[in-house]
Amino acid sequence: MSTTNNLEEGLATLFSKKVTDRDTGDEDYAEISIAPTKYYYPYTLVSQLLDINPDAVIELRKVQPMISSITKGDFLKANLEIPEELIEELVKPMEY
Repeated sequence: MSTTNNLEEGLATLFSKKVTDRDTGDEDYAEISIAPTKYYYPYTLVSQLLDINPDAVIELRKVQPMISSITKGDFLKANLEIPEELIEELVKPMEY
């Protein structure tokens, strides 16, 4: 059984939110729905990452195509200037 990390789950949640925002026309609905769940923390981590560098995931996937396998070292290989604390949280396994 593979383990998903906060980066993978955060991206999935962000994508789900974007689709829900688009389909409902209500940008608050999805966020309110996500907030009380365990998916909110990974979502906030990914939001921080993309605020710092909107192309971070593209650059990371050039180094490691499987998001669930991305490591701290992959962030370094991709030459991304991301705070170490954020990287450490992103690559941790998602806590369900």
